[in-house]
Amino acid sequence: MDDDQDPVTREFVRYRNLLFSIVYDVLGSVMDGEDVLQETWLAWAERSGRAPVVDNPRAYLVRIAVNQASTVTCRWC
Repeated sequence: MDDDQDPVTREFVRYRNLLFSIVYDVLGSVMDGEDVLQETWLAWAERSGRAPVVDNPRAYLVRIAVNQASTVTCRWC
């Protein structure tokens, strides 16, 4: 990991592969998966710095990613 990264970025990068594998399983598309990860990053970055502090960043990021992927899937319905 890059030591120059801020803590918010570092936490996202730490779980990026996990997040991608989850959203890819849901969506079945690399392009849609990357779009969902971008939306997940934006939501995570926007939320950071606000109280209260997230106790379990992994679970929080997974929830954001799954919600974003569900939104994409619902557009196909």
